Amino acid sequence: MVFYSVASPMAVRLEDVGEGRFYFYSTDVVESPLVIGMTKLGFSYMYAVDSRDAAVVRGLFEKIDGESMTIDGDKDFGEILRQLGARKIFEQKLGELETVYGYSPRIPTHIVENGRKVNVQIARRKSPTPTGQIVLTVGWPVILGGY
Repeated sequence: MVFYSVASPMAVRLEDVGEGRFYFYSTDVVESPLVIGMTKLGFSYMYAVDSRDAAVVRGLFEKIDGESMTIDGDKDFGEILRQLGARKIFEQKLGELETVYGYSPRIPTHIVENGRKVNVQIARRKSPTPTGQIVLTVGWPVILGGY
């Protein structure tokens, strides 16, 4: 069973991990030329922005329910957890998809998964393109969109 806590502004920024495509999840409706795309997801919206514009766009929201970031290239899970001030809680592997779940006291929102607090998820997979490049997705409290 999964429970979501009330989201509040993060003390950790995913920009610390690197450059890529950012996704914000919110019930707020915002408009900005910096938003690359907006998708309706049930009762909320997913906003796509370039990582260079993430800090500006983040400031447009009253409440953010989650963030995720997609990075091209391989990075060490442990290094990402360290940058986010998180410790590994558990990991999963399904075929070529590797996923690590962690917890950071610097991120004020979390879910409870099997009795354990989780608020960071990192997924590594090969891109479906012919190059087969490695793609990482990092999210809080978990990755809310596809990866």
